[in-house]
Amino acid sequence: MKPADFHLHILLFAIGSLLGSELLQAQPQTPYQQGLELLYQGQTDQALDIWEEYYLESQRVDSRAGFHFIEVVTSQNITDRYESATKMYYKALSNSVGANSRIAVRQEIERLKPIVGEGISRQWLEWWEDSNRELLLDMVGYWIQLDPTPATEVNERLIEHWQRIASARQQFTRNSSTIYGTDDRALIYVRYGEPDRIHRGILTLQDLNVKPWLQRQIIPREPTEEERIFDREPSVVNQAEILENAIYDFHRYPEYEVWFYDNLMDGPKRTVPYIFGTNVNTQKFQLQPSIDSFIPERAFYPEDHRDEQIVEFARYGITPALILQMLYYEQLTMVDPFFESRLNSIRDALMEQGPEALQGLDLSMKSESIELIN
Repeated sequence: MKPADFHLHILLFAIGSLLGSELLQAQPQTPYQQGLELLYQGQTDQALDIWEEYYLESQRVDSRAGFHFIEVVTSQNITDRYESATKMYYKALSNSVGANSRIAVRQEIERLKPIVGEGISRQWLEWWEDSNRELLLDMVGYWIQLDPTPATEVNERLIEHWQRIASARQQFTRNSSTIYGTDDRALIYVRYGEPDRIHRGILTLQDLNVKPWLQRQIIPREPTEEERIFDREPSVVNQAEILENAIYDFHRYPEYEVWFYDNLMDGPKRTVPYIFGTNVNTQKFQLQPSIDSFIPERAFYPEDHRDEQIVEFARYGITPALILQMLYYEQLTMVDPFFESRLNSIRDALMEQGPEALQGLDLSMKSESIELIN
């Protein structure tokens, strides 16, 4: 190539690059992008107007605009736009188009999982994978059947759902472990709303009370062979000291929060508790299957404990976990009859069956508590 031709080639390449860059910059923003930019600039009404006009004029739409519209309207309680929010949400599902809409619908399935449950969510995901149009019709149908006033344009239950999400994002910020960017409390709040009662605190061990409590609760163990030979009976006081040291090794002072719903069940009134608190393994604030979950797993298997005296107690079923279960449930007896019932179940087993009831009692009580709460 001649020098002149080379320079001409470079010049043409530079001009082409410049023109290409200008063409890219000159590409008009989509209505969704225009609305987002206005929203970030604090011009909320203008952003909503653009999205609403876009949905009125278009047959097939970018779902992101509809989902964003209802999110903004409900989080800011813009009541005069609730009707538009309902219509646009339905259209975002039923008339979506494009890859971005497909991703947005996938995210909406995740947001709905806490309220629709595992079965429906799994079915929706299968339809989404297969690009089955049944999915969008079913998602719209789900909300239509929940509409308390089907004769009006506004679906109050749909609006309430998004209001709960907005409220959850403000309140439940201990960590970000859910699709809403919140801690686990949002999963229950979005599904059921505000609980009837909340009780929170820290499970503690009172130094002055533990040893006398143990002396009242424990069943004296059988003497060891050495104690029989030297005619030394193990005293209840000594046993209490051994167990006291063991439970302090496993107690973690967990923070807890219990939500009570009084009217979730059909039929006779029955309170449903949801337990949140510090995970003893990860230290994250999470939904817990039962109060027993605040006890480290090792406390249920003290055979691995280095103290031989604890191993002796374990042979009779008196584990640190069993003692902690009784202590924790006793602290909560005044909170709700459910916890008093769990404590009484342990005591009844001890009273009726004696030492024979202790074998595996800690694990069976844990399983029973989880099953009852579920």
